[in-house]
Amino acid sequence: MSPLSQVDGAAGCPSTRSRRGADFGIGPQPFRDLPQATAPGHNPHVGSGQSACGYLAGGLGQGNGGVCPCLGSQRGSDLGIRLPSVWTRTYRAAMQGDESEAVWEALRATRSNPPGAASERGRRRRTYVSALEQAEQLFRSATAVGPATRPLILFYGLSQAGRAIAAAAQNAPGDAWRLEGHGISARNEYGPMPEVGLVTDRADNKGSFTRLSQILGSAVWEKNPVTLNKLWDMIPENAESPLRDAGTDRRVPLQVEYRNLEDGEPNGLLKVPAYRFPDWLIAAEKPAQALATYLHDYPGARGVRFECTTFGGSVPAYTRHKGGGGEIELVWEFPADLPDDAEHRLGHLASATRVSRRGWYLFPQVAGAQQTMHPIMAWWAVLHALSVLVRYQPAEWAQHIDVDSSTFAVPIEKLLKNAVQIVPELALQAIKEVTR
Repeated sequence: MSPLSQVDGAAGCPSTRSRRGADFGIGPQPFRDLPQATAPGHNPHVGSGQSACGYLAGGLGQGNGGVCPCLGSQRGSDLGIRLPSVWTRTYRAAMQGDESEAVWEALRATRSNPPGAASERGRRRRTYVSALEQAEQLFRSATAVGPATRPLILFYGLSQAGRAIAAAAQNAPGDAWRLEGHGISARNEYGPMPEVGLVTDRADNKGSFTRLSQILGSAVWEKNPVTLNKLWDMIPENAESPLRDAGTDRRVPLQVEYRNLEDGEPNGLLKVPAYRFPDWLIAAEKPAQALATYLHDYPGARGVRFECTTFGGSVPAYTRHKGGGGEIELVWEFPADLPDDAEHRLGHLASATRVSRRGWYLFPQVAGAQQTMHPIMAWWAVLHALSVLVRYQPAEWAQHIDVDSSTFAVPIEKLLKNAVQIVPELALQAIKEVTR
């Protein structure tokens, strides 16, 4: 028996011992991730009814000859569904080491036969094709310049990719796909860099950020400024390179893995490891209370329980990592009205998380917004803020990127280097999400 405790710090309760071993081919491997199992534009923590394995069959690529090794989808997909050749080619190219080029190959391959609402001849199709061409040229151009101007080029490359995503979106009827203006703006841009604030237009506005956020089911926060420092931490790849470490107030996306999802897990419990918990939390004087408070900032983790060191106890059973931080097994009660098998467990887990490239993450809440941020919108917000500084504060920006004097310089360099590869991949993922 393994002890559990409620996230709210209630007394521990028993759980059956977890079993490991089944591999359903869904771990965080290159191009084998599952898009968020949520209807675009809806609360990301409410499942859409389509199983995660069904999404995998729909495909962000599989090795194995393009055949899905999973269990088939809740909507009737059969075991062994063939994936479109473009996704298989993308996976194979990535496995040969040219991952960035593989993503652009996949995006270019969609232009001759655009997906979703961009498939019909007309303005949406023309916008999809032209915007992707512009996005590719801008991202390729960004590799030829340094940090002094790269944020500006990357932001507009992402903006054009966003127009392609919106043009293809099945849930954007009429003119709801058209993006006008920025939809997000900076405040306090003359203050310290981490404290630059960002506000968004109203959720029903036509601005690019707000309208694409609506299409992707991502957070907007309107007049409540969110600092660049907080938005920076919404990007999973920034977990180890904060702009300015906020200490006990810092929240980064928590990655979850897919262990223990085999059929027959007893007592209707869904138990998976989550990691990226900081050292200060693990060493807290009142560890259960500290963990409950910490997880309350993650909408997908509210109501979960966690493994304890002793039966009936309330000390979280963290596993420390050599490089710092640690992990703990989080436990959800599986809905009684769903079949208790690996496929539906995976779908239930997907409804609480978001996918960012090669992993599933519990994202923190932003400024009290009901929804969490879609990964590509986190990049949008950060690159917008940096592009504002580049455009309107060139002298100050030069100081920020001076590695001899600025603590921000190296994290900025890393982010800008990552953006060239990561953002196009997220655009490809988003196009798949909105065209199902």
